[in-house]
Amino acid sequence: MRKLVYDVAVSVDGFICRPDGDISDFIQDGPHVDDYRARLETYDTVVMGRRTYEFGYQFGLDPGSRAYPHMDHFIFSSSLRLDHEHQLNIVSEGADDVVRELKRQAGSEIYLCGGSIFAGYLLQEQLIDRLILKVNPVVIGEGLGVFSSPASIRLKCTDSRRYDNGVILAEYDLVYEQPHRIPSQPTTGDDKADAISSSAATGSEWVEPKPVTVVAAKLEEIVEAMDALSNGFDTYLSKESGKVVAIPEEYWSYAEFEDEDEENQRADWERKTIAEARDIIARPEQYLELPSSWDINEYRIMERFCWSRNDPQEQEKLLKAIQGKGAFRRFKDRAHDLGVIDDWYEYKTRELTEQAVDWCEANDVEVVRGD
Repeated sequence: MRKLVYDVAVSVDGFICRPDGDISDFIQDGPHVDDYRARLETYDTVVMGRRTYEFGYQFGLDPGSRAYPHMDHFIFSSSLRLDHEHQLNIVSEGADDVVRELKRQAGSEIYLCGGSIFAGYLLQEQLIDRLILKVNPVVIGEGLGVFSSPASIRLKCTDSRRYDNGVILAEYDLVYEQPHRIPSQPTTGDDKADAISSSAATGSEWVEPKPVTVVAAKLEEIVEAMDALSNGFDTYLSKESGKVVAIPEEYWSYAEFEDEDEENQRADWERKTIAEARDIIARPEQYLELPSSWDINEYRIMERFCWSRNDPQEQEKLLKAIQGKGAFRRFKDRAHDLGVIDDWYEYKTRELTEQAVDWCEANDVEVVRGD
């Protein structure tokens, strides 16, 4: 049986990216990257969630194309839609069964590319065999962890090395001391709204839900949710209440795996969030997922703002600020220095409002403005 390998870059404090998905803190070239590319040639299959796949769009990946041309691609998502011929295997349910079958097939090791919540689910299912961490010499402070799930797993270090640029490579085998007791249930990788249906959990026959009418939603609340969006949250609109519901990624695992005693030790707001996550899992037809950070593409909004400035010198300074590593923070610092930060926030709000209106129209959501 071939092994599933989670091969991922990480900060010293355990994050694989910042909350907005930014990975520019990590060292992007050097011998550790050469070794990583050499390892990629040894994998013949890659598995990942939708958001991890769509992350490649900003680096020129065409939707439907393979991120790694020599590998078979399995993208786990119920929301990824491609209207043209593509080179992907899109898996909308039964992630654990599909991965188990892939491991039984002949071939080389399987590359788990991410993301954090999908890796956390596979960890809970005891499907990850090896962990390769490229520990970068940086402390990020916040972001997505290696696994967005509560788990206690022993690791056996099989190799480690230090590069001159400060990166440390650490390789581990995962040691599962207890047999897996969690019943197999459908999941879709990133999109946890389809992770478990109540019918699948009880073994009853699934009945296609009737269409649900969407209660009118406040446009301002949708815009505010999009403005606060990060890759650490999944954000939905409730069709019943018209309210926005934001679920931190790790709370999907709490909703699925945490027992009553563990939950009772949590604060009231945490229990409320877990209850909301369970409702989305059980009744996905009652919710609409808001645009993701990749859909919004704040970098492109910043770029358009820069080009909209009439002062040539101001425009040049802002455009220079968004180039290279740390673009988001540097851009805001430069906007402060130039005294145009309020203009930026107003411009961003207008752009997000346009995107929100388009999303509402596409999903037949009636909106109300103001109080």
